[in-house]
Amino acid sequence: SDLDGGATATVAAAIGRARAAAVALLGEKLSAADAFAAGLITAVVPADDLDAVVDAAAGKIAAKPRRAMELTKAALNGSSLAGLEDAFARERSGQIELLQSAEFKSAIAQFSAK
Repeated sequence: SDLDGGATATVAAAIGRARAAAVALLGEKLSAADAFAAGLITAVVPADDLDAVVDAAAGKIAAKPRRAMELTKAALNGSSLAGLEDAFARERSGQIELLQSAEFKSAIAQFSAK
């Protein structure tokens, strides 16, 4: 699957289960515009402008009271990422199983033989 790091929960919550399944099971890609429309990212910017945009956002956050930012982030995460630990556990369990499978070992042997 292309979804890990909690993305099985966060992406499905943002774009819906059906579209997340298409990404994870069919390998469909999201364009930057689609990711923005789904709320997965905050902006779409040209590559040449990315550093400046990131620096500006970091500067805005850094200028605010640190503890207020910590508490605000914790509150946002608490309400929107409540099932994230469960998603991590499911993903970890699945990855461990797959990394120990005969299919994976065979694929690694075939790759190494090239």
